[in-house]
Amino acid sequence: MELQYGTSATASSPSSTASSPDSTAFTVDDLWLLLFSRLGDLCIDTRPAVRKSAGQTLFSTISTHGSSLESDSWKLVLWQVLFPLLDRVKTASDQASTEIEPEALKGNILIHHTRNTAEKQWAETRVLTMNGVARVFCARRSCLEKLADFERAWNLLLEHIEYSAHSRNAEISVAALKSLQDVVKMETQVRAGSGEASSKESVVVQQPRKMLLVGSSAPPPDLVLWSSAWKTWLSIGFDSTKPPTPSHDRADTYIPSQSYLKTLMETFPLIFVHIHLQFNVTDLQKWACVAEQALSVPIHGQSTPFIFPTDISVSPLQKTVLESIEQIIKTVSLNSSMHSMYPELFRHLFKFTSFCCKPPQYGSIKTKTVNTGQPVVTADWISISLVPFSEKCLETASSLYETVASHPSVIEHQVLPNFIEVLREPLSFKYGCPCQLTWIRCIEALLKIIAAGLPLARQHKTAFADLWAVLTATIEDFLFPKSPTPGDLSVEELQRDELYDIKVVELLNKEVLQYSASLPREVVAAVIEILNKASILSSANSFVDLESTKRLRELLSRRCFQILVEYSFAGNDSNNNVASRKAVNALLKRCQEIIVKFVQDDKLSGQCPLTRARVTEMLSVLKAMSTLIGSLMKSKSTVDRQVWQQIIDLYPHLVECTASSSSQVCQTLRETLQSYAILLSPPSQSSK
Repeated sequence: MELQYGTSATASSPSSTASSPDSTAFTVDDLWLLLFSRLGDLCIDTRPAVRKSAGQTLFSTISTHGSSLESDSWKLVLWQVLFPLLDRVKTASDQASTEIEPEALKGNILIHHTRNTAEKQWAETRVLTMNGVARVFCARRSCLEKLADFERAWNLLLEHIEYSAHSRNAEISVAALKSLQDVVKMETQVRAGSGEASSKESVVVQQPRKMLLVGSSAPPPDLVLWSSAWKTWLSIGFDSTKPPTPSHDRADTYIPSQSYLKTLMETFPLIFVHIHLQFNVTDLQKWACVAEQALSVPIHGQSTPFIFPTDISVSPLQKTVLESIEQIIKTVSLNSSMHSMYPELFRHLFKFTSFCCKPPQYGSIKTKTVNTGQPVVTADWISISLVPFSEKCLETASSLYETVASHPSVIEHQVLPNFIEVLREPLSFKYGCPCQLTWIRCIEALLKIIAAGLPLARQHKTAFADLWAVLTATIEDFLFPKSPTPGDLSVEELQRDELYDIKVVELLNKEVLQYSASLPREVVAAVIEILNKASILSSANSFVDLESTKRLRELLSRRCFQILVEYSFAGNDSNNNVASRKAVNALLKRCQEIIVKFVQDDKLSGQCPLTRARVTEMLSVLKAMSTLIGSLMKSKSTVDRQVWQQIIDLYPHLVECTASSSSQVCQTLRETLQSYAILLSPPSQSSK
């Protein structure tokens, strides 16, 4: 990067002014300028100790006595002392030798390894100079902004900071970002018109780290400065987090450190408070791109023990990104003109949430992923687990949706279906997720957003037309996951997991089946099919394995069967008529499967009785049959003839159950067979 600037035609060198033979008098400012100029010369001395002392003296003197300088003198300080000094130090640092100093090799003088080359020694000088100039801009902002060319000076300082931030020397690059932080932390004075008060004039407001402009339609001059700082941050962010190309020499690969990335992301909130009123969707997309690339950057294997947390928590970099997300959300929520950004906010939160199962890849760099709490493996590059970070983003997204679910832009852009689709993958993996608690976080979020979104979906049927298919598919994938239940789960953990399954079923009952009259028939049919499938005991084939009973999900099976029975008895209730017809067919089909399977297993069991869960399931079926027959007889004129035929076809299978060795089954079976008395002759449809 080529840094160029010029001086004013009226600006003369302080040294030449002081040494001119025609000069007979000096002002106090002339003496200060001469001192600053000579200290600047010493800042590029070949001796590191001299450079360090000169730099500290120069900037402490400017800080202490700068308030006594006139405005024209400040112009000379900028263009003939500070910026030339930055240029000369940068050039000397770039050209410094990387060979180890002879004194360090001889061992006569102890030199720390961080200062054993000329390049490292000049890095210290460069950091000192850059931080010093940044502090001058911060402390003397009120004086400098009065200069006509302050904007040019500001942009030139940002160019120096950006150039140094791209340095491969970690000390220089991190210091450049800290200098940028110092610059943007300074107070912002809102410009105002002068003269008599009028409706077209602005009011002067002094506000730290905020921008207020009252009564003016033109953007404040400070906005131009902060926009330049924002562009500089983006340039640094994109370039520093860009993955190396596959053809790049592996030995020459540069990957930024976590400390650098954390400092980079910490800088954003400091700039955001100045540009938030002009922050738009495009800016949000650019920030999210930088954040995603920064999160994907791996760490070197040797640094792993110093980076990884000891418990399940976010890393310092991830915590900084989360804080930025919270600040953006808060700002968008408080400004009605920014509410249209909600869909884009959700889109990026969904992307971060998906990292729990699909972490981003950093270019072609081969890495190993280590989850927090697991032993650290040995590898060249290791990816930090993003699971805790993703779970935090999921929590943020679900809380935000509960708040803004009814906003028109959220409804229009299909946020709820997209949210459920994001949750579908971890819920389908369930026990196969990298972290065993991830699916619990996801199902809790699903329950929250469904409770908030389904009432809106029933009101805006067209806007939520795509919701029902993804909802039923997600719930089915959750209740019947791809991965098997781990064998080492305790009874308490299995019971906890089953309660989540029951909560989902109850939600379907409350939010879907109770409104079946206003929903598409295929949606009701899909829900009934899920309940029918879930009413099957998970280990129905294991009639002698008593240990397996703890994995049967008996409570879930019983509750699903109860819901089917409830809607089978709905009768002519117009609100539940559709669900009732579907439930009767599903219930009879399910009863036949259970009865046939029970008879077969009971014959094969010999002297070993069937499990308690199997017997309980059979008793529930027999009682449901008795109740169903009585309920259907009350409205026999509206019952389809095919339903009667299904009930009659069950009679032979019930007779087979009389040979059961269970006294409980035989007693309940007797009552069920007695209910068939009213069906010994087909019910007449009309009298002759």
